Amino acid sequence: EEPVDMEAPVKEEPVKEEPVDMEVASQGLSSLAKQQGQEIQNLLADAGPDESISFFGLCEQQPPGGAHAAARRFANLMALHMKAAVDLVQEEPFGDISIAQGPSFTATVLAASGESASEDVAS
Repeated sequence: EEPVDMEAPVKEEPVKEEPVDMEVASQGLSSLAKQQGQEIQNLLADAGPDESISFFGLCEQQPPGGAHAAARRFANLMALHMKAAVDLVQEEPFGDISIAQGPSFTATVLAASGESASEDVAS
C-alpha cells in the first residue's frame, strides 16, 4: 500500500446539487412551524397562566421525535419568545427550559385563531 502524502492538494469532485423549489420548501416549513407553535400554545393554555411546561417533555411527547424535530421546536419557541408570547427560564446550560405564558400570550393565540382581543372582551 502506497503512503499518503498529507501535503499533496486534495482533488475535490464537484458536488451535483439538485434544484430546490424554495416556494414548496418554505411552505412546508411554514406549515410545520404553525403546527408546532399551535401545539405549544395549546399546551400552555391548558396549563394555565401561572404554570409552565417542560421543553424536554414537549420534545418527548409530541411526534415526530429526534434531533431535527427538537431543533424545529426550539426555533419555533424562540419565535414565540420574540413575540413575548412565552417566557422562558433555563437554570443551567444545556438544561431543560421551562415555558410559561408571556405578556402577549393571549393576543398571540387570538391572532393565530383569527379572533381579536376586542371580540374576546365582548364575550
